[in-house]
Amino acid sequence: MLHAAANSHPLLRPGLLPWAIRLDRAPAWLWIALQTAALWPAWRQMAAHVTGGSGELAGLLALAAFGALPWLVRQRLRGTPRLPWLAAALAGTLGATLLHGLAAPLADGLLAAAAWACCLLAFVPAARRGAMIANTFHNRVLGKTLFGVVMLACALWGAHG
Repeated sequence: MLHAAANSHPLLRPGLLPWAIRLDRAPAWLWIALQTAALWPAWRQMAAHVTGGSGELAGLLALAAFGALPWLVRQRLRGTPRLPWLAAALAGTLGATLLHGLAAPLADGLLAAAAWACCLLAFVPAARRGAMIANTFHNRVLGKTLFGVVMLACALWGAHG
């Protein structure tokens, strides 16, 4: 039976299965940290705006809340993300990275903040169960792989930009 499943799912092949299991078991904080690094140019721009004299107390409070929120929910984070939220985080991060320097700083910052919130929502337990995409091992590994590759690419793009 496992042999038939291995032919239908490439991730179940003996050489890839241990890697796929490690990827699936990676802690939620790792994915949130990876996205935070990918959005570093937007965070840097927001911090410069707030501390440059043009920011308001509300901006400082928003940045502080963004920093404190993952810490406050750290015990509730789940290892298996909700894939639609993870996909939204991926799309938003990619959009914020591509728009950085091209769009107004406020628009770039809002998109980055929304993408980051989507990533956090992907790992916070849902009040109700159910998803648009089946939360299977195969889909989680593919989703996390795609998310990780795009976050690393965005981080590299931002570091050179």
